[in-house]
Amino acid sequence: MERLRRRVPFKPDGEVDVSEDSRILDEQEQEQWISELREKAENLDRRIYRQSQVYTGLSCILHVILFFRLSLLDETPILFARLFVFIQVLVHVNLLILLTPTLDTPVHRLAKELPRLPLPIPLTLGVASLAPLVSFLSGRSWTQTGWWSVAAVITLLVWIMLQSVQDSRTNLEHLEKLKYDAKGA
Repeated sequence: MERLRRRVPFKPDGEVDVSEDSRILDEQEQEQWISELREKAENLDRRIYRQSQVYTGLSCILHVILFFRLSLLDETPILFARLFVFIQVLVHVNLLILLTPTLDTPVHRLAKELPRLPLPIPLTLGVASLAPLVSFLSGRSWTQTGWWSVAAVITLLVWIMLQSVQDSRTNLEHLEKLKYDAKGA
């Protein structure tokens, strides 16, 4: 008898097996499930922030080196190259302030005192895009234009990552609002 195939009745696509997806969680199980999701999201957020800080910091260091050694560029640099490198270093500092909101360094205290710091990401992206635009319009090589685009690309990546963190927090808040009272279930 065990070798006989068990008959499984036909179910339309919208019909779900009651034993798997329709289990009702009580208040404690809901809270435990949400707290596990929150913990996973916080761990992922910390990892995202750490990775963003690392590559933003490395790029900032490379831009500081370039500020003192413009000869590292293969060809004639763009007009006002040192000014653009300085602006891109400031873009990186702005990104690092955005990525480390809980630190209490002199730079963070200064940013808290000034009403417009840190700059919003869209404005930061616009400022970071000036140097690649000048490089492109002045007919420099693609390698140099690519180098000048690094700050803009990093700004875009940080923006995407910060948006992802904000979306996960919003989704968790929405999930908490969906909790139901399952007394007697």
